[in-house]
Amino acid sequence: MTSKALLVTLKQVDSALREKRALEAALADGPPSPHIARLRHTARNTQSLLIFMDAVMASSCERVDLRQLMRAQPARRLAPSAVGRLAACLASAIAHLHARRITHRDVKPENIVHGADGTPVLVDFGCARLGLEDGAPPPPGDAPCASLVGTVALLAPEMIARRGHGP
Repeated sequence: MTSKALLVTLKQVDSALREKRALEAALADGPPSPHIARLRHTARNTQSLLIFMDAVMASSCERVDLRQLMRAQPARRLAPSAVGRLAACLASAIAHLHARRITHRDVKPENIVHGADGTPVLVDFGCARLGLEDGAPPPPGDAPCASLVGTVALLAPEMIARRGHGP
């Protein structure tokens, strides 16, 4: 639940709407991916925007992202077998999104959380983009393709150069 006034103050209205649209589109056309946060419902009232999603928790009260998991490992590294599994799960999630013309644009360790069974789940679709394929125009309200969004230290070179980007 987020205050509408806070979204306006922080200039995050577009981000919240983009996240909602991306999560809805991720559920379209077939079964959902187990590696993508699942939207259940959205609602709003005069003061708040509510986005109901499945919680991804490592335990009953704890959310663990990839950065935290790496810090807890010897030498702060995952075992090669864990890296391979993680890469396969992320590739599956990203392929699922791209098949639905969604580009996440902020894949980073903090946006990969692990469930109690160890399943990695991609979260935080506030930078996501819909319709970036075959030169299709973006939906109304989305920033231009050359926009600079995401975590600066992890941006793709074409985004930093503002040459435009897609899946």
